[in-house]
Amino acid sequence: MPSQPSKDNQGPISDPINHLIDEQMERITDPNLPLIEKFGEAARQVAITLYEVGGKGIVLGLESPSSKKFLYVQQQSITPALWMTAVSFKRKVAQQVDEYDPSQEAVVVMVVFPTAQLFHATVAEDIDLIEVQEVEQTSIKLPSGVKIRSEQQGQVFIYNFTHQKLGKLGRIVVKPHRGNQAQIDYELADTGFDPKAKQRQEIFVPLAQELMQRIDLGLMR
Repeated sequence: MPSQPSKDNQGPISDPINHLIDEQMERITDPNLPLIEKFGEAARQVAITLYEVGGKGIVLGLESPSSKKFLYVQQQSITPALWMTAVSFKRKVAQQVDEYDPSQEAVVVMVVFPTAQLFHATVAEDIDLIEVQEVEQTSIKLPSGVKIRSEQQGQVFIYNFTHQKLGKLGRIVVKPHRGNQAQIDYELADTGFDPKAKQRQEIFVPLAQELMQRIDLGLMR
């Protein structure tokens, strides 16, 4: 059984689960098993464990030329997580999530530019390709009243977000990490005790999560 992320830290879109996938891959020792089926079985085992922690969802792989990241995205957050895909693809994913057996199966989406690929991992080390579509590189539309200001401090890039009426929302910080990779984090603005803090969070967090994935895939526009 793979180690589980803390439930307290598990948001709608989780911290990277690469280590959980790697642990399961190492446990599958059949030399005749094709790599895609080995990965499918590893993703299935991890998804079953994370379903027990956070409910139904998908294993989402985001691959760029410099990095590969795996996340577990809970059902209610799949649409914003798949911002780069067409509505028809999102609907297909939603259908798979509604219908799959989370105690035995997994739904996996791999975003490998220029495509998004939907898989269904079932028992007996079987993974089926359900759908392939091209990734959409659409420009992001900021919520009304929101502005971004970017700055660079050495090798660190910072994107500061403010709202016309609510003031500071937060920031995204991009730091060098392990050679050509980058560490991307977001931070809510520290405004002290403020009755509008929840409103700031509701605007900023979904926006930050989408932008972080765009930055990670090199699709920031």
